[in-house]
Amino acid sequence: MKFRTFFSLSLVVIVLALLVSCSSIQNPSKSKTANNNASIKILCTTGMIRDLVKTIAEEHAEVSTLIKEDLDPHTYELVKGDDEKLISADLVFYNGLGLEHSPNIFRHLKEHPLSFSLGDYICKKAPERILYVNHELDPHIWMDISLWEVGIDLVVNALVELDPKNAVSYQENGERLHSEMKTTHEKIISLLQEIPEENRYLVTCHDAFNYFTRSYLATQSEAKSGTWQKRCKAPEGLSPDSQLSMADIKEVVDHLIKHNIQVIFPESNVNLDSIRKIKDVSKKMGYCLFVAPSALYADSLGRPGEGQDSYLKMLYYNAEIIAKCLKSKEAYES
Repeated sequence: MKFRTFFSLSLVVIVLALLVSCSSIQNPSKSKTANNNASIKILCTTGMIRDLVKTIAEEHAEVSTLIKEDLDPHTYELVKGDDEKLISADLVFYNGLGLEHSPNIFRHLKEHPLSFSLGDYICKKAPERILYVNHELDPHIWMDISLWEVGIDLVVNALVELDPKNAVSYQENGERLHSEMKTTHEKIISLLQEIPEENRYLVTCHDAFNYFTRSYLATQSEAKSGTWQKRCKAPEGLSPDSQLSMADIKEVVDHLIKHNIQVIFPESNVNLDSIRKIKDVSKKMGYCLFVAPSALYADSLGRPGEGQDSYLKMLYYNAEIIAKCLKSKEAYES
């Protein structure tokens, strides 16, 4: 009788333990908050998002990047181990608006129970500020700091919901980041508006600088009327993987000649084929064209340890390179 009672009690304990274990597995977010020593795992698709999230989360989370600095987020395909990173993450933040458009990665992003698109959130908050290129959403929203800043609240709210015990830290970090972004945004406006208006034209490898141009290079009247587009040109579209035709090249060269633009800017993770073709065609047409000595960062940050390895540093670095080249020919003629 005693043995049967002991056996029954033992069986009940085992069943209860299994139920608690299953509940913890099915609700990973709850298990994280229950254990004060557990670290939240957050996966971000790009370096720009990782920097934003890490600045807010600080030591309360392990924040990693899916798409490394030298890879193209437009065309990235999942590799071995990526699906495990996505599944094991407590939170996933991605850009959206068509940036991560490869079917295998998009499916994982949509199926994760706690995945958040900064682009979708920003589009809902400020739809009038979202750009379209040839009827296609322009996903490069991080190129305008004042627009990217809108996404701070999404990250703060998601972290507070998952980890309420550290809510004050997340909220304070979010407020501080709002202030830092506003300051850097105004500094870039001041720096680039010093360039003579007739020189504020930007030609790059692919269509990544539309938001940047509208916010920092255009005049106020151009930004309001939509005529700022003349200040921004690229041979390749929103994704730098298109096949260029001679008509595409000729269109860019005609734009260069029309606005007397003498310098074009390479990008850090885009090959120079289109730049070389533009320069060759310009030379044949008797037009002198230079390539800026330093590449701009568009779809990625710099490598860890470099001066462009954080979001605000990267944007200000771009502004400095552009200002230097557009203010003086000495910056690129040597």
